Amino acid sequence: MDRQQKNKYKRAWMSAFRSVSGTAEQDFEIHEDNTVCSQITISSEMNEAVKQGHVLDMRKTTDSGDDDVEVEETTNCIERKFDWLCGNDNYEIVESSTDSDSGNIDDGELFQHLRTWIADFNVKHNAVDKLLTILKLAGHKLPATARSLLSTVREVPLSQKSGMDYTYLNIKKQLHAYIEQLEQSGTEGIQHVEISLNVDGLPLFKSSNVCVWPVLCAIVNVQPVKVFPTALACGSTKPSNLDFLHDTVEDLRCVMQNGIIVNNRTISVMLRCITCDAPARAMVKGAKLYSGYAGCDKCTQRGKWLGRMTFAEVENLEMRTDVSFRNQSQPEHHHGVSPFCELPVDMVLQFPIDYMHQCCLGVMRKLLLSWLRGKPAVRMSANNASEISRRLIELRRCVPKLFSRKPRSLLEVDRWKATEFRLFLLYIGKLVLKGILRDELYNNFLILSVAMSFLVSPSLARVHHEYAQQLLVCFVSQCRALYGDEFLTYNVHSLVHIAAEVDRFGSLDNYSAFMFENYLQQLKRMVRSGRKPLTQLVKRLSEMPPSEAVGHQATNDLLISAKAPNNAYILHNCKCCEVLSCSDNVSGDEASHQLPDLFTCRVYEHVQPLFTTPCDSRIMETFVVSSTDASIVELERSKFRAQAIMVEVKKSQYCFMAVLHDL
Repeated sequence: MDRQQKNKYKRAWMSAFRSVSGTAEQDFEIHEDNTVCSQITISSEMNEAVKQGHVLDMRKTTDSGDDDVEVEETTNCIERKFDWLCGNDNYEIVESSTDSDSGNIDDGELFQHLRTWIADFNVKHNAVDKLLTILKLAGHKLPATARSLLSTVREVPLSQKSGMDYTYLNIKKQLHAYIEQLEQSGTEGIQHVEISLNVDGLPLFKSSNVCVWPVLCAIVNVQPVKVFPTALACGSTKPSNLDFLHDTVEDLRCVMQNGIIVNNRTISVMLRCITCDAPARAMVKGAKLYSGYAGCDKCTQRGKWLGRMTFAEVENLEMRTDVSFRNQSQPEHHHGVSPFCELPVDMVLQFPIDYMHQCCLGVMRKLLLSWLRGKPAVRMSANNASEISRRLIELRRCVPKLFSRKPRSLLEVDRWKATEFRLFLLYIGKLVLKGILRDELYNNFLILSVAMSFLVSPSLARVHHEYAQQLLVCFVSQCRALYGDEFLTYNVHSLVHIAAEVDRFGSLDNYSAFMFENYLQQLKRMVRSGRKPLTQLVKRLSEMPPSEAVGHQATNDLLISAKAPNNAYILHNCKCCEVLSCSDNVSGDEASHQLPDLFTCRVYEHVQPLFTTPCDSRIMETFVVSSTDASIVELERSKFRAQAIMVEVKKSQYCFMAVLHDL
């Protein structure tokens, strides 16, 4: 029959169909694979299968480019029903279900995705309960409550230790579980596990004194670094004694002696160091605070009180040793016996100075406050402070995204974080202070900046740590003449000891508190209210799914972007470049994910030093280049060595500063 007769017949068929079964429910959809689907419910008088109440799924296998597809959608639906009932073999009848489409995920996968989503965004349980109700109405087989979905522990055993609520999370079991994950993920060659510990207080609320004292453990010799708590103590005061450390120390002593058996293989456990800020370090060592006359935990120098405790000597110091500490050769340095004395650790060398607290939050902050509010001899004018703030704000557009915080005005210096002080100390301070700060003060700051740049870089620290030690001694000596004897507090004095620890542990980030401080903020977000905060913490920790990244080594490939300000790099031949585009026409952040091999770059051929005192800045890969020496070339990925900060210092002149520290 011709098309007109066929359409007339279809209209008659539709009228008859409605008279028998009423209006049919229909759902029409064209899939991405060019198949056409229509779901209909037909009365029992039309088909025996439909009599049973099944919902049928019809998929047409003809190509979407067929001429019939151009017909009006309503006519197509009728035509498909007609052809199906007439036995057209181009349609496949299947019983539909919630996971029948290839794009859907099953309930098991949805279960895991929900758990990961809740952990990543710290979603409240009442919000999860509502979501689960909606998903169950949609036909998904999921638990009814968040507690069931996340396998939340029902009972949290608490005890009293050190005058606080206390719970122990068992370091041995957690180490065993982590190593098992590494084995299952296919990571090979793990012969030993190296760990670091951290003890610090974490205030939970602004309106009360309640704080939690976690004992944190970090597995530092496998990437990514794994941080987890081994013990938690919570109260409104500091721990009254060190009893809350005993369980951790006892288990640690056992695993250090015997190792951990995983899959019939013994994995040795080593303790690299115990990283704490100065107050916590003195507490866990049972030693006097830095405000005491024998407050330095590295040397036996006796301090001098000048309105605050100061340590003026910088050379020919008598250093403490593990033997002298355990024998308490200087009794005024000790309060008691530390639980860590039960472990085979060096009680002096394995309690390193943390540069995050004592250099970034300590010395760098002290310098800035001296220039802003200190004695008239070193204080800058309000106009100079405003000019520095203006320069800092302008540099926001030059700082790449790998820095978690952008520069802020000096008006907010009281709220700066450690990462902001680090950014100022290592990179942008030398630019924004130049020409404003008095020459002798600027040169003194430059000595500190260069020394810390050497020590924070893994490659430079191996070669130049001795020179960095000389620079730091020089910095502290000059501070006495520039800022007065009262400036030489414990934080400033500790700089003369920091280079020796780099010689032992490697670059500063190998044993800094940055990784622990990041984890402490995660813990803080787990507490919702002031009611039983320790119980809340333990329950939230029990809900955390195993990390999908566990056991995978961090890639050595430098992520390269063509989007400013993330497109500045230092090449292996010590030249500087800007990435303009990628060879496969992928630019911006997408380039970092697809990892193209060729990049179109603007390469600056001739590099000059930004400064030559106290050393040539090119040693630390800080260069000044001119746009007149640039050329456009294509570079392979292997030519790139490090990301950099690119700042315009003069017209047509740019400063490139290699990112030195581990992020």
